[in-house]
Amino acid sequence: MAEPIRVVMTGGGGFIGSYLLARLVGAGMDVTLVGPHTGKSRYTASLVEKGIVRFLRCDGSFTDEDLLPRILRSAHSCSSATSCQPRRRRRKGCSTS
Repeated sequence: MAEPIRVVMTGGGGFIGSYLLARLVGAGMDVTLVGPHTGKSRYTASLVEKGIVRFLRCDGSFTDEDLLPRILRSAHSCSSATSCQPRRRRRKGCSTS
């Protein structure tokens, strides 16, 4: 039997990420979630609890210099379902109220 495709994923506990996670697991892929938590999805949490999906905790800035390179090296693919919002810069003289 062929080795399963290994996927490293962020955002697997969000609305879109949990659906993507379901498709990856359903296709027989070996998924590792990476992030500060598993998100709000009870489905995602149940997959982690059952050992179907691995979860590696790292800080939300993803700056762990030991963990990330090691797991990314072993992956065939990487998927990010994490939302990113640019920081707003305040202009001089503007208030936020």
